[in-house]
Amino acid sequence: MRNLLHVDHLEEFKAWCVLQRIETRPTDADFQVLQVKHRNQWHSIFERMQTHAGKPIVHLTVPTPLEQYVLQFYRERKLNGHG
Repeated sequence: MRNLLHVDHLEEFKAWCVLQRIETRPTDADFQVLQVKHRNQWHSIFERMQTHAGKPIVHLTVPTPLEQYVLQFYRERKLNGHG
């Protein structure tokens, strides 16, 4: 899903994954910013660039199997007062 994980929250999401014992690994593939393990399979979070009104916008695309992790991350983030 596009724009589910804000690019500015990527490092915080990685730290959350560590606390949840969710395996992550870096990647050196083009446009991939992180790989996350879900049910013994690695899934990639991708960085996408698009333009809006002539300005470049970076967003992250999260594959369907990882959406539940990102949604839980944001629920907990909100509960901890990070809106």
